[in-house]
Amino acid sequence: MSFLLGLDISSTCTGFSIIDNSGNIVKYGAIKTPTGDEFKDIFDKTKEQIRVIEELKSQYDITCVYVEEALMGFSAGKSNANTLTTLIRINGSISYKIFELFGFKPNFISAKESRKIIGISVKKGENAKKIVLKFHLDNTPGFVVSCGKRGGTPPAAYDMADAITVARAGYERQKANSMRSAGQS
Repeated sequence: MSFLLGLDISSTCTGFSIIDNSGNIVKYGAIKTPTGDEFKDIFDKTKEQIRVIEELKSQYDITCVYVEEALMGFSAGKSNANTLTTLIRINGSISYKIFELFGFKPNFISAKESRKIIGISVKKGENAKKIVLKFHLDNTPGFVVSCGKRGGTPPAAYDMADAITVARAGYERQKANSMRSAGQS
């Protein structure tokens, strides 16, 4: 059986999701790389993220990878030039390593497009992260989020939900491409 890997790459917590060739989520999680003694810079963070991806590769026959495109614009109160630069560096480094590890290029998809493909609607001014999380809690069998230390939603839950969105959109895109190819034969 072959699998698709979906990634929401970030500097502090990268979400991942693995979907089988029937569209079922078989695994999801988060690679936490908070800045501190263990992860001093983007090289330490990237190394840990790649270690986990290599582990997933050893467990699953991953034949396709979808990566959420790096944020390309400022978000009021959430990003600055340094943040965007760091995200782009990490995204690029991991994407290249995926190419080396798997022998194929990852597919890139924007957050907006991936939400659209699987039917998540976010209106202007709404918190997309919260809407995506709620969508998967309500509609994704087996997706469960435990309360954080202080009783709220742990930040990693949003990254995992985004990775599931990317993987599901990638799966739907692959299915549509297969159907088009079959129709042209």
